[in-house]
Amino acid sequence: MITALAAGVVSLSALSVSIYEAYLMREQQAASVLPIIDFWAAYSTDHSYSLNLANKGLGPAFIKHITVSVDGNPAQTWGQAVKTLTDRWVALSESALIGSVLAPGEAGQMLAVKDGDSGTLIWSNAERVELAVCYCSVFSNCWTTTVTDLNVGKPITAETKMCPSDDELIF
Repeated sequence: MITALAAGVVSLSALSVSIYEAYLMREQQAASVLPIIDFWAAYSTDHSYSLNLANKGLGPAFIKHITVSVDGNPAQTWGQAVKTLTDRWVALSESALIGSVLAPGEAGQMLAVKDGDSGTLIWSNAERVELAVCYCSVFSNCWTTTVTDLNVGKPITAETKMCPSDDELIF
């Protein structure tokens, strides 16, 4: 009876250790493919302006949701956001990154304005803009990285259960 009881305790201990090891392995795998999104703005001597993002993490970043607000009001397009900042419609280049995958080390340009005067206006009004990008890893862990003041703001990343799907806020 004592031998059977000891065997049962050893079996339960081995099962507990195996479950804990599997949990630790899953956590290590998730950390080994952790994406980290970062933003930066560029303003050049020809007064052009660009806004870029990059995946500085170890795994791919699946871009699921992007919102841009100017003065706390959501913009539907980069054109609308730029018009609010510059008080005029401006020729610009933009990339639709929602649904794309950024590999580790890969960067993408979200916005480029070559019109010198408008680039200067965007640069000088960038503190009025808030940008948020929600992205997920291959394990469906999701985060939202937000930056206020595109020029000098420090991106803040928070884990989220899932990315929003409100069509009116998708940029």
